[in-house]
Amino acid sequence: MNDDRIVKLLEEIRDLQRQHVENYKDALRNQEESIKMNREWQRKASQRQLIALIVLAVVVASNKRLKLSGAQRGRIAFPRWLAFVSAVPLPCARGHCARSLSAIR
Repeated sequence: MNDDRIVKLLEEIRDLQRQHVENYKDALRNQEESIKMNREWQRKASQRQLIALIVLAVVVASNKRLKLSGAQRGRIAFPRWLAFVSAVPLPCARGHCARSLSAIR
């Protein structure tokens, strides 16, 4: 009778080891899938960064000749002094007049 208990105990240990091996294989598969997904996300993120840099470069290159109506100091554009200070707007301050002779032609 003692031998039967030992055999059952050994069979139970064997079954637990098999189950442990199966669980370990599942964990490895999950880790491999996670690594693949992480690499794919990194690739897509680098593509998005490249596209954003290209768009930014195009926008910056296209805005090089942008002229503002006031004096520009650094990155801040200040309005013209007279139009900024005067209480009564000048006719040209409203933008109805041409700013140069070449604009009239």
